[in-house]
Amino acid sequence: FLSKKDDPENWDFFPPTPTEIDAVAGNNSLAGLCPDIINSVVPYSEDILVFGGDHSIWALVGDPAAGGRLELVSDITGMAFGRPWTKDPNGVLYFIGSRGGLFRWVPGAKPERLSLYKIERQLQDIDFASFYVRLIWNYRDEGLHIFQCPFGSGGTQVSHWFWEQRPDAFAKDLFGTSSYTNVQPTAVCVVDGAAFDDPALLLGCEDGHVRMWDPDAKSDDTRTDD
Repeated sequence: FLSKKDDPENWDFFPPTPTEIDAVAGNNSLAGLCPDIINSVVPYSEDILVFGGDHSIWALVGDPAAGGRLELVSDITGMAFGRPWTKDPNGVLYFIGSRGGLFRWVPGAKPERLSLYKIERQLQDIDFASFYVRLIWNYRDEGLHIFQCPFGSGGTQVSHWFWEQRPDAFAKDLFGTSSYTNVQPTAVCVVDGAAFDDPALLLGCEDGHVRMWDPDAKSDDTRTDD
């Protein structure tokens, strides 16, 4: 279902004078219904809306009230539940598949699996019933974070990963310890301002505090900080 453009309370699917900005229901438009259980929705661009399904991915190309159509992106993998995706500065889409694995995709191509022969098995072992995955692009470190966030209150230390673009390599991140997990992320976002170097990666943590990803702060076996 899609409300009228710029009028989110307008759900009139049969206005007296139809226009391309009217509300749309999938069963009364030429685009039709998405033929899969929808796990995630990606507003990729002005003309492309991506539906990450349980076992497939579809792209709505164009306005559904003006000849838009659903195109198959993949019938091999879907997307994990929630918002398991991000875009890099070049507009490339990255996402976690419904069966695990890190993929990247651009329109006109097939999804490419980046985690194969690297951390593929670790991503396949994510418990999607207990954790949802968030991907966030780190502009300073030129790569993306893969965070496991609990549906509940947390309390179990889990692995997180960072993929660095230039060497095409992964590193594993651990927050806290097995007995102290309060600093593990439960939500993440990037806040951007007007200056060129001020995007801030914020992490909501199990203890209710919000922390910032600080490139000058380090943690190891002998010295820990926030």
